[in-house]
Amino acid sequence: MPAMNPREFVDRYNELTSLFLQKFVTEAQNENLVFSPFSILSLLSILADATGGSTRQEVVDLLYGGLQQQGFPEQLKTAREELTRKEEGYYWLDTYEDPYFGKPIHDQSSHLHTANMVCVREDIRDSIHPGFKKHLKDIYDGVLFSSPELKDALLALMSEMMSKDVWPLAEEIVSSESLLSIANTVFFDAMWQYPYEDEDVKMGIFHNADHTDSRVLMLHNGGGGYVENDFATGFVKSFQQCSYSFMALLPREEGRGALQELMDSVDFYDLMHHQKHVILHSMFPEFDVSFKKNLNQIIKSLEIGRAS
Repeated sequence: MPAMNPREFVDRYNELTSLFLQKFVTEAQNENLVFSPFSILSLLSILADATGGSTRQEVVDLLYGGLQQQGFPEQLKTAREELTRKEEGYYWLDTYEDPYFGKPIHDQSSHLHTANMVCVREDIRDSIHPGFKKHLKDIYDGVLFSSPELKDALLALMSEMMSKDVWPLAEEIVSSESLLSIANTVFFDAMWQYPYEDEDVKMGIFHNADHTDSRVLMLHNGGGGYVENDFATGFVKSFQQCSYSFMALLPREEGRGALQELMDSVDFYDLMHHQKHVILHSMFPEFDVSFKKNLNQIIKSLEIGRAS
């Protein structure tokens, strides 16, 4: 039977992204949200490959939906490699200057860093399939190890990962009673295709959701594509040397109901492929955002009960 193809993967990836976004909006009332679909789906895919029986089937059913249940890990690998790879053909930008936005600056970043780890308690290591370690390395660029003290070993390895610019997200990863832990970090770093100049960064007024105003640094213009649907308007701004873009969407109406309506209807693939390339005047705030959420309840609500 044919495995999942790239278009099916992109469609399913976007469906699952929208699904998790809706779950987070529901579970995390009145909080800023930030999460990595790539990270969550990598964890679930590794979990499916590391388990068997009904646990595996629950996860597989979520990942594939109604599609043929083959090929998701391989498509994740391709996506990771595409986001990590630099486009060598972009060096022609040295001599090219856009009439509206000026000359792009060479990107010196290395884009996507990932770390995938599976740690098992020493007394159950013999239950792991002999071929799983190689599979984890080949498909997920991950590592498998065992230790009598699972928590200490996992934290030590994650600390070592910091030298690769992949940072641990939390210390409360695993309890002393755990038999197995799957950990994942994703770090993305890239330059805009058309970076903001100093004169594009100015103080401005940002209107908060609670109807208060804040004076913040605002990024003005900078190029990009315009996107819209029945529920939102926004813009897309590309990064250099990788197949990745930043998309900002603003609901057409005010209020949480308008946001929820947007979340229920958003189709990222359609928006990306119907963006309009115009002289765009955008303005958005410089921001830092953090978010912490236990996924157990969300996973259970998606009918994955045995692994949560």
